[in-house]
Amino acid sequence: MTVSSVGLFPLALTIGTGADGAQTLALTLAVATPTSTVTGMAHLTQAISPPLNETVAVAGSYTQLTVMPVSASHLLMTLHSVAGMPLTVRILFALDWTPISASYQYEIDGVWHSVDNAPVHLTLPLEPGPVIPPALRTGPVVLYGGAMQQAQSSGDLAAMKVLASEAETQLAKKDDLSTALQAAKAALGPQG
Repeated sequence: MTVSSVGLFPLALTIGTGADGAQTLALTLAVATPTSTVTGMAHLTQAISPPLNETVAVAGSYTQLTVMPVSASHLLMTLHSVAGMPLTVRILFALDWTPISASYQYEIDGVWHSVDNAPVHLTLPLEPGPVIPPALRTGPVVLYGGAMQQAQSSGDLAAMKVLASEAETQLAKKDDLSTALQAAKAALGPQG
């Protein structure tokens, strides 16, 4: 099994135990699978002394670590700071992008700190859908626009059926989206 080049998708992760006052590294990333590159922001916080509240721009890449059997393979993402404090992050994923563990190092006041084998949690879904939390949205949300256009232009009937099924599932859960879709179809007229 290999990782497919599906395009650009959002990935938000929280690295840490979640214990009160513990260090937490929150990552908001854009993953470009055709080029295996990653860009985004990292936010490192810690409530107890010494307190931390650092935001860092990060960039990096990922690679598939192939072992035998191939089903035991993993993805390794490596990120480095491009603006802000020095930071390096390594995250291990299963081939389906399920996070396994992470390690990171950062420098503050000339002293390097390391966190190894920390738990990682997804904070945004990897399925197609809105990537902006509802409280922060200011306008309509287009869920499948790019994916639908790509599937239609490729002529891949199987991909279009899967995408339509996923869209219908989400439509059933979202009354406001269903209303917006009907309004868009009405605006398209007979072409839609």
